[in-house]
Amino acid sequence: METIEKVTGKCSVCDKRTQGKTNGFLCRKCKQLLDTQKRIKHLKSLSPFDIGWLTGMIEGEGCFYQKGSNCKLKSGNYYCYPLVGFTVMSTDEDVMIRLSNLLQFCIKGPYYTRSKKERKKVWSVQVTGYKAIIIMNYFYEYLGVRRKSQIDLASEWQKIGRFQTTCRTARIKSLRDNITVL
Repeated sequence: METIEKVTGKCSVCDKRTQGKTNGFLCRKCKQLLDTQKRIKHLKSLSPFDIGWLTGMIEGEGCFYQKGSNCKLKSGNYYCYPLVGFTVMSTDEDVMIRLSNLLQFCIKGPYYTRSKKERKKVWSVQVTGYKAIIIMNYFYEYLGVRRKSQIDLASEWQKIGRFQTTCRTARIKSLRDNITVL
């Protein structure tokens, strides 16, 4: 197996010093910015019927969430970063394939094997981080009160930034419970 060495250089867009595998690489922020622009352009190109269909799927089967992620122990303390996400789950594979094609995200599943005959197979589309925020912001105006409140909570959670905690689970739950959405 061939190993590729990382090269240190400048981002071809912003000239920030960064690492990559080739000479014409982008820093993480520039990659995210270009990807965000591409995804928003794609969402704007969808037909009104597809937007309505996606909104119905998100409203009926979707979930917006927030959690602490990438918790690392440094100098005796845990440091965590907030992570927001979006997921849609269904037992209909064809519906999930259509959803994943429209949103341009991968489908995951099935989650139940044939040995569990009493259950149906479940398929999902899961997105986290800035890609989830793109979905949240784009569909916000079309969703109901409950989904909007989930998005508001996730957006506030994302703004917290890195936080220190000694007990990972209890501290994360405490921070999440103390967020007030205006």
